[in-house]
Amino acid sequence: MSACVEHTVEWFDPSTRRTFTQHVIQLAEVSDLFWESTKQAMIDELLHRVKADRA
Repeated sequence: MSACVEHTVEWFDPSTRRTFTQHVIQLAEVSDLFWESTKQAMIDELLHRVKADRA
């Protein structure tokens, strides 16, 4: 049987100025993949903004 993990995720949508909260229970393997891809997307966006600011 696979382990499960529980997360509460909160994010802000600047276009609507609303904060959303989602409660998630996932298989640990799925959760690990989600957080790795999310972390990489955040790094990519940060690098994009830094490059745009320097241009």
